[in-house]
Amino acid sequence: MSLEKPFPGNLFSRFAVQLLKALLICLAVGLIPNLLSGQSTPRRSSGPRRSSDTTNPPAPSPAPSSAGSVSRRGSTVECGSMPRRYQQQEYGSTMYALENSCQRAFTVEEQVFIAGLAQGLLKDCGFPADPRSRSKMLTFVTAATSVGIFGSDHSAEHLGDAASSQIVNNAAYTAGDAAFKAVGCTPLGRLLADGVVAYLDLASSSNRFVEGCARYYEGRYTRAQCQCVADVMRAVEPEIYTQEFSRRIFPYITRKNPFVGLQFAVQCRIGDY
Repeated sequence: MSLEKPFPGNLFSRFAVQLLKALLICLAVGLIPNLLSGQSTPRRSSGPRRSSDTTNPPAPSPAPSSAGSVSRRGSTVECGSMPRRYQQQEYGSTMYALENSCQRAFTVEEQVFIAGLAQGLLKDCGFPADPRSRSKMLTFVTAATSVGIFGSDHSAEHLGDAASSQIVNNAAYTAGDAAFKAVGCTPLGRLLADGVVAYLDLASSSNRFVEGCARYYEGRYTRAQCQCVADVMRAVEPEIYTQEFSRRIFPYITRKNPFVGLQFAVQCRIGDY
């Protein structure tokens, strides 16, 4: 990625901060998912969803079994060849990886799909129940939802590239929301929520970026703030944790998606870098 363009750090006005707070509130009450899926009122949990409620959603899959090509190593799972039933689903490989807690990276688009799925698991089902896991998932969903709305190439040189990114990511989020409707608050839904948490934990297990950030800002920002920044930025840069830290990552991410930039400024309390 190119980080060479200079960019002043202190760009977050009071209006921008209030705008992000509104975004976080809307996500918490379910307004953003409804806007993306074309609904006018928040959904209320009424048990498992019927697949007939959506148009061609990814079909819910049975729980993983020994028939699949899955290799377990300690607390992580390496998934081999994908069973045929997943190959016939939209985002089938993503669902397969989540169901089996596979040890693999997801693309920006896949992460947006996961956000569409996870927001329903969080809001309607209360999955996962663990407060730490819920907090981590909410941070991820908030940032990835911003990508679902505004795309991941906001400042592209060509307007068509920015528009294309918005369209692709909006479709991914909608597909994730449809997947949640098909799965509902079922044991499979709980398994998928656990898979999301496993992915978030695995991706953040490398501390290269966080440690570099903490060293650079020692005495100014805490390691927890640097961890928060990485957790937010992953929505645009999924492999952020394995990268060398550079302060130029802040303007780079902000150019990619201003709302993700606002989120790390407000949530992580880093506005001057």
